[in-house]
Amino acid sequence: MIKIRAKEGSQAAPPEEPQDPPEPSPDFHWQRPWSWLLVAAGALGSPRVYFRGLADARGLIPPLSFILLTQLIYSLAQWSSAGFQRLGQLPLSLVWGVAQAVFMAVVIHLVASRIMKSPLRLEQALRAFAYSGAVWALAFLAQFLPGAYSAVFLAVMLGLHFYLMMVGLVELGDMSMPLAAACQIIAMVVLFLVMVLINQLGNPAPA
Repeated sequence: MIKIRAKEGSQAAPPEEPQDPPEPSPDFHWQRPWSWLLVAAGALGSPRVYFRGLADARGLIPPLSFILLTQLIYSLAQWSSAGFQRLGQLPLSLVWGVAQAVFMAVVIHLVASRIMKSPLRLEQALRAFAYSGAVWALAFLAQFLPGAYSAVFLAVMLGLHFYLMMVGLVELGDMSMPLAAACQIIAMVVLFLVMVLINQLGNPAPA
């Protein structure tokens, strides 16, 4: 029987130490509206750490109610300069905000799980979209900036939301940044096509 001796001076690789699970991040609770500040601070301040701590978060109500509150803050802040003359549009604004978030989350979840074989759950996709969207609570500031600066400010808000969403998908869906970006781009294209289709159906061309 032949015995193979280890080379002198060689050492066995030390066993890998088990990593401690990430500390749970605060989730949003609609019964405590002030928890919006905790979620926004975590998602905007330390997005990688924050989203990593949401891996075990469950339920659709927290992100959906967070979207409602964010949309409410954005709408009221934006319309306050006009004396709340558009307050009657608030219900439609809230419905649109939730519908857009759910649509994006569903498409991203389907693309990530079916095409990219990611373990991303629907509730995780919705949390990534909702909590990274806290940046839009500041979008009303664009109306106080002169023309070109306002457009630049909104572009920065959009880019920041896109980046934070990527970070959330990476941490929650175990995917790379390019794949996370691809998921968002596909969802945005699909949303655009659906909006164009709805617009055409609502405004048929004259015979």
